[in-house]
Amino acid sequence: MSPSTVSSALSVSLSARQRAIHDHIARHGFATLDALAALLGVSVQTVRREVIHLDRLGLVERFHGGAGAVDKARRRDYSEKKTLAREAKQRIAQAIMVQLRANETVFLDVGTTAETLAQTLALEDMPLRVVTASLPAAIALSGARQIETHVVGGVIGGADGSLIGAGAADALSQYRFDTCVIAASGYDDAWAPTDFDLQKIFLKRLVIKRSRMALLAMDAGKFARCAPIAIAPLGSFDRLVTDTPAPAAFMEAARDQGIIVQTSLPETQGAD
Repeated sequence: MSPSTVSSALSVSLSARQRAIHDHIARHGFATLDALAALLGVSVQTVRREVIHLDRLGLVERFHGGAGAVDKARRRDYSEKKTLAREAKQRIAQAIMVQLRANETVFLDVGTTAETLAQTLALEDMPLRVVTASLPAAIALSGARQIETHVVGGVIGGADGSLIGAGAADALSQYRFDTCVIAASGYDDAWAPTDFDLQKIFLKRLVIKRSRMALLAMDAGKFARCAPIAIAPLGSFDRLVTDTPAPAAFMEAARDQGIIVQTSLPETQGAD
């Protein structure tokens, strides 16, 4: 659908409630029917009808239990990622922090979710050894007196300050991690987390194999997104930390593959 067609649909075809649903999904990338019903104060059946209409217009993509933005396969720029789901990433970071124990060796992945976790850890300043391939994460940790920060070598892989290549792989292969925190861009049809860059994915796979516990840190907008390369099967991870309830199909896959799903909701809504 062209931008002019989208603009026409938004201005002519949508009710105020449909516009609110579309705008919420556009901002967050994904929403469950239950969450939209609570947001709008209407029944799930009402929301489902509205989502069906928006899907027919090509303004959202409907799936079982929810809907997502239609640009789900587009690779977002780093500058765009930094503006998205900030509160969700902060809640995810807080939830991950309480999973860590003093004096652990932790791998921190690249990306804006990992950077948010680095900022959170720096404020808490608990005694940890943190190994990262993210220059922004390392900088965020640099003022924490009790955190020993290790930055792998390699070549800068893009605007996100990620380090890639043989030097990074060689460095990471020297460590055993108590916990690794892995980020991704979306999921495939089997709910394996996916990403775009094979060199970064190689490092993620290496670290997962060398970790006692593998945590997947992904905001709920990623449930409606995909990328071309699977990082690892969902069952390779011990826990997913996200910010809103996952779709029913994902929860079924998580149960089948033995992964714990932890939802870090706003304080006013409680948490799992």
